[in-house]
Amino acid sequence: MRVLILWLSVLMCLSPALISAYRVTALEGDKVVLPCTYPWIFNISVCWGRGDCSVGCDNPIARVNEGKVSWLESDRYTFLGPTGIGVVSLTIADVTLADAGTYCCFAKIIKYDAEPKTEVSVDIQPALISAYRVTALEGEKVVLPCTYPWIFNISVCWGRGDCSVGCDNPIARVNEGKVSWLESDRYTFLGSTEIGVVSLTIADVTLADAGTYCCFAKIIKYDAEPKTEVSVDIQPASPSPFDGHPDLTKDGSCLLKTEIIRQIG
Repeated sequence: MRVLILWLSVLMCLSPALISAYRVTALEGDKVVLPCTYPWIFNISVCWGRGDCSVGCDNPIARVNEGKVSWLESDRYTFLGPTGIGVVSLTIADVTLADAGTYCCFAKIIKYDAEPKTEVSVDIQPALISAYRVTALEGEKVVLPCTYPWIFNISVCWGRGDCSVGCDNPIARVNEGKVSWLESDRYTFLGSTEIGVVSLTIADVTLADAGTYCCFAKIIKYDAEPKTEVSVDIQPASPSPFDGHPDLTKDGSCLLKTEIIRQIG
């Protein structure tokens, strides 16, 4: 009890501009917890915002009003602690590289006329290897996924073979956000490569296109080289029901054959 009373006494004497600072790190796809706690402070109000604490809560992403969660910008955000007693740490699920940056927890404690702040720097590391399996029919097009949204100036080498062999058999390249080379005119990047959408599209696929591919990326900003391995399965096209039936038209009707019989006599 003495510790609690001492902490509350210190809180009452501190300036409203009090700021605590943290740094947290997570892998892409994981969840991350942004700490902000005022244990046993009842009816606390909080605004979580993007940006450092000096800018105010101009870009809010979550709110707690008098101990109760009142608003969340995304269903990836949640408060796992008992907000009713001051545990207002924010959890972000399925983090992406775009979640990296600075956040601030702006608290308002009416009982003590205090407005402490908690600034959290979030670092998201790209997942080392992602894996996908895609299927297409012979003659269709297939998209091999590889995306790092809002990562500028990304460089990529698409190669045949799994990611363990390196890009020894390249088929397409992106250099600092721009397509620099395609082995075939059947290959194309339909996404915005300049902002990290480097999925490869293969048109008019054949059975020979089946196999494993790897997207080797290089992200200078994070000093990271993540990889995306894609297994491609190509199914033979179904034979046409008209194949082998020369007397049928495409709509299934019969062709009218006229035979001229020369009468002898």
